[in-house]
Amino acid sequence: MVVHVRVRDGEALRRRVEAVGSYAEVATRAGLAPSRLSQILSETAPRVKVQDAARLEKVLGVPPRTFFEFDGTDAELVAAYLALDVPAPAEPVEDRAVPIECGEG
Repeated sequence: MVVHVRVRDGEALRRRVEAVGSYAEVATRAGLAPSRLSQILSETAPRVKVQDAARLEKVLGVPPRTFFEFDGTDAELVAAYLALDVPAPAEPVEDRAVPIECGEG
């Protein structure tokens, strides 16, 4: 499942990027194409993969969720996932080859 976030404050994000370096430098350090960073900053592409947003905030030296927030649908999915009460396995799971029986032949 791909989770997306959206820009919280485009102007503040733009100012921080400019304070850290050129668009091309910041984009490269965050693993983004400069054109993708431009789309994010101009908010022409409002949805950003959460991994891309996290890398960008790390390059900018700010805590996670400073410039991005979960958008509606993804926030509900994430909340549901985090709220799952999954019991721990009763015993460790081992990788074992299980023989496959073929029909008589």
